Amino acid sequence: MRKLAGIDRGQRRRGFKPVDLVRVVADVAEVYEAVAEAKHQTFVSRTTAVPDVNGDRDLLFRAIANVVDNAIKYTAAGSRLSLELAVPRECEGNCVIRISDEGRGISAADLPHIFDRFYRAATSSGTIDGSGLGLAIVKRVVVLHGGHISVDSEENRGTTFTINLPVR
Repeated sequence: MRKLAGIDRGQRRRGFKPVDLVRVVADVAEVYEAVAEAKHQTFVSRTTAVPDVNGDRDLLFRAIANVVDNAIKYTAAGSRLSLELAVPRECEGNCVIRISDEGRGISAADLPHIFDRFYRAATSSGTIDGSGLGLAIVKRVVVLHGGHISVDSEENRGTTFTINLPVR
């Protein structure tokens, strides 16, 4: 928690070092495959070799894990989720992490606010545990690492979060 608090105090990039994102994604997948299986969901993880990123391994793990955890929470049994890491040709100098689900999706009205602190979509309030801080923290971690996060979602069809991070 101290590291997360440091993000808000403006401690930028202190202690950053090379991070093997392939290992981080594999560790997230290892933790969440069992969670998805317990909910009778299919969880697929794919990685390709990517250069290291300069960063904080624990913060990156928490950010990716938070998005995967949300995907599992908001996806029904029998659905499919995926976690992918790659360096697409069109994103030279960056690696891309995609977390996709076949969940309930996010309404167009809620999309502009999902990274705001304490924001909880009307459809999730009271039905799923959470404080409304998770995605705000994810965004702060991604930005701290020089990256960008975006979301594409369609109600009742699913959601894809895309995290772009610069490679070393």
